[in-house]
Amino acid sequence: MNAIKQGSSDYTQDLTELEHHTTRMYELIVNMIQRSVHLKEYAVKEVAEKLESKEAIITDLQQQTQQLKIEVVTKTEGIQTFEEQAKELEEKLLANQTMLENNQALISEYKDKNDTLSGLVTKYQGYAEENEALKKSFEMEKTKWIKQASVEKSAFEEKYWSYHRRNKRYLSNYACFGWISNK
Repeated sequence: MNAIKQGSSDYTQDLTELEHHTTRMYELIVNMIQRSVHLKEYAVKEVAEKLESKEAIITDLQQQTQQLKIEVVTKTEGIQTFEEQAKELEEKLLANQTMLENNQALISEYKDKNDTLSGLVTKYQGYAEENEALKKSFEMEKTKWIKQASVEKSAFEEKYWSYHRRNKRYLSNYACFGWISNK
């Protein structure tokens, strides 16, 4: 451009102005390219940061998902354990209810028997009192009969010995015939 400026002096001002405009265009184009590079770098940096952020979020979510899966497995096992325990407890409850019903039936049966026995005891208590009264009465009668028998025995012995003394000589006569022994 400088060679053209020196060869034609008529166009020097135009050429200088053209050079100035060309330089300015060149600067504008360079600025546009630099701005474009900076915008692309900024966009790439922003995308890279977003990508890193997304990757971090994805990693975090994957870890949370893994932890949740482990918790689900643990809770499922816990639920199964609780269901088994609940089933065992239900079986024990049924067994205890059956045992309770049996115990209630036995209690009712024993209560009936106890009431019957209480009635019998009350009845026999009356008999016991009557028996005691009869024993006393019997003892009194027995004592009376023993005294009477003793009195009668004494009277009989007295009569016997009296009869024996009076009739001793007759007895000896009968003894010789063998009808009475000689005692």
